[in-house]
Amino acid sequence: MALALRISALSAALLVLFGSSAAAQRADLAEARTLYNKRQFDGAIEAAKAAQKIPDTADAATVVLARAHLERYRERANPDDLSAARIALGTVRVSALDSRDLGLACPDLLAKRELRHLSTAPQMKQVA
Repeated sequence: MALALRISALSAALLVLFGSSAAAQRADLAEARTLYNKRQFDGAIEAAKAAQKIPDTADAATVVLARAHLERYRERANPDDLSAARIALGTVRVSALDSRDLGLACPDLLAKRELRHLSTAPQMKQVA
């Protein structure tokens, strides 16, 4: 009986620990998105870097990071921001993004993903 009670308590503690940890992981990404939407790009970059450390949110966080660098480049014309955005986007695993994040990464990526099968289709020849 005492052993069963200890196992139950341990299971409950682990559930709370990991459940709150998962919520905290998503909170970093949500904060990065919120700061980006408020045009607070420096804060968005920092929050996105924190969210990148979590495997479940890493790719989506990298999209936010890249977008924040692009917007900061527009404001400040610092080529380092443009370079950072390019590097970040190059590391994103497109297959790990949902449609929301894929569309944010680059609208063309969403179209390419949906039309990927066309690139392997035989080309039609022009009739003169």
